[in-house]
Amino acid sequence: MLVNLPSRARRTDLALDDLQERAGGASATVKLGGSAESISYSWRPESEALVSDAVFAACLLPAMASGGTLRIASPVSPQLLSSANKIQEIFHTWAPDKLHPITVEAEPRTHTAREAGGQVACFFSAGVDSFDATLKHHDEVDVLIFVHGFDVGLSDTIRRERVAKGVRNAAAELEKPLVEVETNLRAFSNQHVHWELFHGAALGSVALLLQKTFRRIYVPSTLSYRQLIPWGSHPLVDPLWSTESIELVHDGAEASRFQKMERIASSDAALRWLRVCWRSPDDGYNCGRCTKCMRTMAELEGLGVLSRSKTFPPKVNRRHLRGTHVPRAPMDRALWNDTIAGLGELGADAGLRRAMKRAAGPHPVRALRRLGGRLRRRLASR
Repeated sequence: MLVNLPSRARRTDLALDDLQERAGGASATVKLGGSAESISYSWRPESEALVSDAVFAACLLPAMASGGTLRIASPVSPQLLSSANKIQEIFHTWAPDKLHPITVEAEPRTHTAREAGGQVACFFSAGVDSFDATLKHHDEVDVLIFVHGFDVGLSDTIRRERVAKGVRNAAAELEKPLVEVETNLRAFSNQHVHWELFHGAALGSVALLLQKTFRRIYVPSTLSYRQLIPWGSHPLVDPLWSTESIELVHDGAEASRFQKMERIASSDAALRWLRVCWRSPDDGYNCGRCTKCMRTMAELEGLGVLSRSKTFPPKVNRRHLRGTHVPRAPMDRALWNDTIAGLGELGADAGLRRAMKRAAGPHPVRALRRLGGRLRRRLASR
């Protein structure tokens, strides 16, 4: 659920100042009303940063949520400033009661010639989308980027290190150097804009921070063109975070989730280090029981490679699969139904497909509760 937009009388300007850059670190102070908070980044290996564009991307949507003017003390890319109106139009169309068009007060940078950076990178979390993008562009991509603090909180140090170890191992097997970024962007954004709409801006912010090193960064897609919904990382939006020095490319929307899985199923690195779970237990990598894990395991079993996977149980428990709760959110339903369709086209085991279809239907307990509620209301009205 998105945060409520304040009434016009209560809308507050958002100001960015005290921007600091150093090798391997950057920060800025965000002033909203009478409060001040810090946005911070650190990364390794160390390299030069450009913090003004990064914090501009990080604060545009929160400023739209607060409804006031966005002011930034340092010059910003003219191309990025020009794209800000289109970005606002898109997000206001998606969330007209939550995100309102605002005025931006920032000076355009006068020296916009391309910086020395000439490498190509891809955001990488060891998930299906990022493995697919990395393998597809393997010959072009020089570096992978993993961001700490997005799907695993910075304070969750044990789980974060376990996940990072898997990502590092995957990058090593893919023979790609790994840049690791730590940022509090998600903790900052959660106070203003729902992560479902903000995460694309967060990725854009990290990319812009590193534009002195990279000329292009691939942003792996979540959904195919056929499934698109209002979503933070989107083919309409991701390219708009580009500047004169760096191009952001939304990649992979031509393929369904199941098609991506087919493409990565032949990768030993993917089968050894694939990570899809946000609920990973204290001593594990994927829990093997949540909706995302069950869907992924069904895909891997249908493709005949689940037994070779090192991060999931070797076989899908049909009983547990039938009882899996598939959230009613459009994205979750679209991805689950895409897997059912893919397994059907593949001619996968009929029992596996039946279990997937059963899980996609009304949950029996919730269905009984809804029926009971209707009966009680009917009786009460007599």
